[in-house]
Amino acid sequence: MNCVDCHDNHELHGQPAQCAECHVAPEEMAMAPADHRYAGLQSPTCESCHPDTVLGGDNIEMHTVHGADLSCEVCHSINYTSCDSCHVAISEKSGNPFFETESTYSTFLIGLNPQRSFTRPYKYVPVRHVPISRDSFSFYGDDLLPNFDSLSTWVYATPHNTQLNTPQAESCNACHGHPEYFLTADKIKSNERTANQSVVVPAVPGYVTEPADTTAPEGQ
Repeated sequence: MNCVDCHDNHELHGQPAQCAECHVAPEEMAMAPADHRYAGLQSPTCESCHPDTVLGGDNIEMHTVHGADLSCEVCHSINYTSCDSCHVAISEKSGNPFFETESTYSTFLIGLNPQRSFTRPYKYVPVRHVPISRDSFSFYGDDLLPNFDSLSTWVYATPHNTQLNTPQAESCNACHGHPEYFLTADKIKSNERTANQSVVVPAVPGYVTEPADTTAPEGQ
């Protein structure tokens, strides 16, 4: 499947304020689509098939404690591939500019939800890095992204690799006290920290006491 089998262009990249900028009648008379794939109701949802997990209806302690403040993917996703980052480069052969993907890597990081809403109330969600940087369009001129700090470059993500058993879901302290899972300031490029203040986790949740716990260091 391709991304566009489920997500249309409006969900992926937003839309102009006026539909008529891209469409003529009768489309311009229709109800405007959502301007982002995380706008509106979730469809489908994990809870659609697993209703007992909501607020611990299945008697699993982690669901009871975190059912309302973690998206399901925080515990039930694993490393996934991110494409980062797009920059305008100059072809050595033609001298013309082109967009180049600098690197592709696997990662799994949990950040603060930058788009909390009634349908997505979670405090923590997986996040991915947007393929953009302050100098992405520097070939064309200076300061072409003057509002770069207005939006976070680490954004809400829903990795498509959900599974029951993951390293962070093994126990409470398999996740608590493990900074490698969280988007902390040291993982953000220095020139992007202002833009990501709403997403970065200021303090990694510490170890907690759990029955028969052997993962927390002595004294924690």
